[in-house]
Amino acid sequence: MSLARRIAKQAPAWGTWAPRGLVSPSGKRAPASVHTVLLNEAAGYLVQISTVATALGPVDHLWITHRSGATIRSWTDLQRIKREVLADGADRLGVEVYPPEDAVVDQANMYHLWVFPLGYALPFGLEPGAAK
Repeated sequence: MSLARRIAKQAPAWGTWAPRGLVSPSGKRAPASVHTVLLNEAAGYLVQISTVATALGPVDHLWITHRSGATIRSWTDLQRIKREVLADGADRLGVEVYPPEDAVVDQANMYHLWVFPLGYALPFGLEPGAAK
């Protein structure tokens, strides 16, 4: 069993992810491309999901915020969110992008993960032989 799966089994319960409307109580609408909004009340995370058609196949874009507005710097939490909100998220590759300075959008403590189709692998990896 991988280290990530062992950590997942030991993680405290967050409870369930509840669907939310595409319009917040304040009247702010989710971006037009968003098709699902989920809230985990216990963990405090709000996740908006959109799907982008690419040459690789559909890529899920997770827009992640913490309800408190706090900065998220927990790799474990982001990995767990990917695993829990997507049916096959545990087996799919996700990336966070750091764009050139002239393309940066930083208006909120929102984090973006793009999750590739099942079976997609980067041409490089952290461990020798990790790339497929």
